[in-house]
Amino acid sequence: MRFGAFLPTYWDDYGTSSIRVAIAEAARAAEALGYEGVWANDIVVNPATAQRGTMAGGQVIEPLVTLASLVHLVPHLTLGTNVLVLPQRHPILVAKQAAALHVLAEGRLILGVGIGHRPEEFALLGADYARRAATTDEAIEVLRLLWREPVARYHGRIHHLDGVRLIPPPPRRRAADLGRRQQRGSGPASGPVRRRLVAHELQPGRLPVQRSHAAGADPGAAMPDDRPHILHPHRQAR
Repeated sequence: MRFGAFLPTYWDDYGTSSIRVAIAEAARAAEALGYEGVWANDIVVNPATAQRGTMAGGQVIEPLVTLASLVHLVPHLTLGTNVLVLPQRHPILVAKQAAALHVLAEGRLILGVGIGHRPEEFALLGADYARRAATTDEAIEVLRLLWREPVARYHGRIHHLDGVRLIPPPPRRRAADLGRRQQRGSGPASGPVRRRLVAHELQPGRLPVQRSHAAGADPGAAMPDDRPHILHPHRQAR
């Protein structure tokens, strides 16, 4: 079993410290204590009416930029998002950012993605809240194509690619795992999420799919669209 530490990316009050110092010190402590990795969460924007100090009005520093700042500070830790709200972003941009971070971190990135649960935030970003699950499904397919194929082509209901090349791609020697997790409640503090994810060794260009289910659920049952996804590029064993 491996353990990760959640970075203080979302605190409302850092006391006499700053966000930068708190995040850096937490990452250093996690590495010194033998944790496997550190994780950052994601909120892009809040309505002006949301109150600070509440879940609706909490501040969250951008996760991919935050993780990039730790690449050389903690060179032995996995760097992960838990989770990036994928349907609020264009998948080509996410693919580019994640691939760059994966390259610079020498394959240590774990990109966790979810569908989101805050309609006000989607409205502020001009994103489609009603179709966020379908948008996420297609965006995951686009990400995988961009990372795997020399030239990616995709035509879905929402996303369309007509001959796109992503350079540089992430390292192909890594393994990958795609699953779903059950979200209980509306936020990270609403209760534990139980899931199982199975990692697979990959041949170049092959990306197997593994569905995960809540404990006790029927593994063969269809998964409701309101459950977020996890896209998990594993590192090779050290």
